[in-house]
Amino acid sequence: MLLMALALPAGNCPAGVSAVGGLSRRHTAEPGGRYDGVILVRNRGDTEREVVVYQTDFRRNHEGRRTYSEPGRLARSNAGWVTLSPERFIIPPGSSEQVYYTVSVPEDENLRGTYWSMVMVEPIDTPDPETVGAEETKVSVGIRVTGRTGIHMITNIGETGERDIRIMDRTLVQDDEGRVFLQMDIENTGERHISARIWTELYNDEGMNVGRFGAERTRMGLLPGNSSRQRINLTHVPPGSYQALVIIDDDSEEVFGAQLSFNLQEAEGTEAGGD
Repeated sequence: MLLMALALPAGNCPAGVSAVGGLSRRHTAEPGGRYDGVILVRNRGDTEREVVVYQTDFRRNHEGRRTYSEPGRLARSNAGWVTLSPERFIIPPGSSEQVYYTVSVPEDENLRGTYWSMVMVEPIDTPDPETVGAEETKVSVGIRVTGRTGIHMITNIGETGERDIRIMDRTLVQDDEGRVFLQMDIENTGERHISARIWTELYNDEGMNVGRFGAERTRMGLLPGNSSRQRINLTHVPPGSYQALVIIDDDSEEVFGAQLSFNLQEAEGTEAGGD
């Protein structure tokens, strides 16, 4: 029998089994340190479910690509530091189960910045075979659709690790509704996770400030080596030439900025220049 398993993207599954609370567990620890925590898993369905809990490495880029790989493959993976219990269990309908985790940081003075992995919470469904044709020579196909919740396990090593970002690309884009955005692809080139607010101060060709405009997302969380696409809505800014000061602030001593120039009359597909 051929079995086809369709794994949905990691995220909360409201109608079934999912982890309760935020999708990240962020802690600060020193080399040789240890910390513990709990992930609450809830079955919102009306049938008993079997669940497995396992680890993967994870990274994402500005094009929306999410890569899940074998735990421990990435240079900054902390998968080998994490212990989970239980790793397999059954939840009655309308009930919850606690998964305990322990993170033991190696005693390595060379550890710097942020390390992470993912804990995946995934229900196991019994396949429901469907026979194609009546003859024994025909292939039976069972389809199993699963949803899973991915939880970031993030470890910051004290206050160590450089913070740095790079704006990979910046351009003005126009969507199907005619809205105009300043779009930026931002990469974390540092050693530490950042959680930043992004906005731009806009100046016209006479040097006058015409307003402050925030990014669509309130905050950008970005792990080292990962990248994100951010957009600032400029739809209601009058046509003309502008200078923009882009600010990326993660509430630390480091504040990142970039100066851009563009002409809104040539918005669609036009690159925004700058440093």
